[in-house]
Amino acid sequence: MGILKRLFKRDPKEQLAKMAGDFKLPSLPKVAMEVRALLRNDNSSNRDIGECLKRDAGLTMRLLQSVNSAAAARTRRISDPTQAVGLLGRANLEYLVLAHATRDAIPDPKATGYSQEQFWEIATQRAALAETISREVRPAEAGIAYAGSLLQDMAIPILAKVMRKQYRPLLAEVDGNWGVLDELERETLGWDHGDFGGLMCESWQFPDAITAAVTSHHRDAHEELPVPDAVRVVAFIQSPQLSPEDLARLEEDLDQTFGMSPNETRKLLNLHFAA
Repeated sequence: MGILKRLFKRDPKEQLAKMAGDFKLPSLPKVAMEVRALLRNDNSSNRDIGECLKRDAGLTMRLLQSVNSAAAARTRRISDPTQAVGLLGRANLEYLVLAHATRDAIPDPKATGYSQEQFWEIATQRAALAETISREVRPAEAGIAYAGSLLQDMAIPILAKVMRKQYRPLLAEVDGNWGVLDELERETLGWDHGDFGGLMCESWQFPDAITAAVTSHHRDAHEELPVPDAVRVVAFIQSPQLSPEDLARLEEDLDQTFGMSPNETRKLLNLHFAA
């Protein structure tokens, strides 16, 4: 039983229905679910997992792109998903597979003022930066930092699609100032997209680490759900291009969170954006 289910004291699907009426959660790709089962089966081999992944060319392509992007310092690129299993380890591979599979499953609400392409462009930028930071200061958290940052706002397009009358006016009101959206959601609905996204994670039976990052990327919604610091540091990023003010905030947050000096931060960011 997941942490959120214990905290809410009821089935997450019931909570989702209560929040959004006749809500039906999108189905994750079949191959992703089979890969997850293999990753959690001690009797499966890396080859079993790799061969299963190969049945979904799109998922495999995005997975290998993530692996090779994170390992730019290596001279040899990874071209086979079986190699990726051995390189990343099963937990990190599960984070990446679920992150990319979820992206594929999230529908485009086609709402005014919302761009699905830009939404995922921003999410990918945020995720890559969180991964870069983690690899520098806490390498063991790199996989969850990427997945959590990519999926932190995944409930927004879902809510815009299934709660047209209640939710789309909120998007119009923030008018691109996404930093105030969660406060407006709580004032209007009594909950925010992090809460809703966390219940989606529970319904999909995601690892608690992803549920934590999605639920509490802006605030400690539940004390039992610790979130990697890199996820919190980049959670504010909601634009395709980082402004000077964004970079200044990153410098300050990296200093306060990890003790990184401005020079260390600038060096890290220069290497990240040059990759």
